[in-house]
Amino acid sequence: STQSTWGGSMDMCILMWNEAGTLLRRFEGHTGSITCLAASPHNTPHFCSASLDTTIRVWDGKVCVRILQGHQRGILSLVTAGGLLFSGATDGSILKWPADGAPQVHHSSDSPTTHLCWLARLFSVARETIYMWEETGQPRRLSGHTQEITSLAASSNTVVSGGKDNLLCIWSSEGGLLQRIELTDSLVSLSVANGVLFCGTMSGTQLRDLEGRLRPEWGQPSARIFGVATLGDTLFTISWDLTIRRWE
Repeated sequence: STQSTWGGSMDMCILMWNEAGTLLRRFEGHTGSITCLAASPHNTPHFCSASLDTTIRVWDGKVCVRILQGHQRGILSLVTAGGLLFSGATDGSILKWPADGAPQVHHSSDSPTTHLCWLARLFSVARETIYMWEETGQPRRLSGHTQEITSLAASSNTVVSGGKDNLLCIWSSEGGLLQRIELTDSLVSLSVANGVLFCGTMSGTQLRDLEGRLRPEWGQPSARIFGVATLGDTLFTISWDLTIRRWE
């Protein structure tokens, strides 16, 4: 949110900090590593957390108010769109959660669903392939990567992916490959905000424009990170040193 920051970890806890970085609260209840957080899809101040314990928990900012169960294996990804919550798991399943909380099977495969994003439709990742889901419920394969995809993000009109093949791929909302850029380091996380593409690598954070061009004049936060997130003009980096750093 604009005033607080939440983070989940392998220690099965969610922590909340204020703008000054002071720890305000711990949220406990999951029995497995927490893999992702997402805003509530129902325009409430609630947020959702997903875990390798196969559950999604909905929090009101203080306590858990709902537990969503439906996956058989650990959950790796969450995305909210159009009043719906989508979740992807290690068993390859994608579940759709409407307001009543009753899960609907959106897709099932043999490969883990590691990433989800939304740009007019659902995009998902399984190994080195991106799937773009049509309204008919049928997937279209988007091929561009040669090794496992490690990050996926959506801007206002493009989808961006990065992988262990050191490639940054930029896709149109219709699934066309617009750019395929070779990097010197593999991407581990991506986030897009205000026309800036934040690329998290093992050696630090790269700032690029939406055509993939490196823009060193915008600044280069240096940290060995595995996650990036953005909110307005603020960048958050998640580092192997067990810290979350906030960059203006």
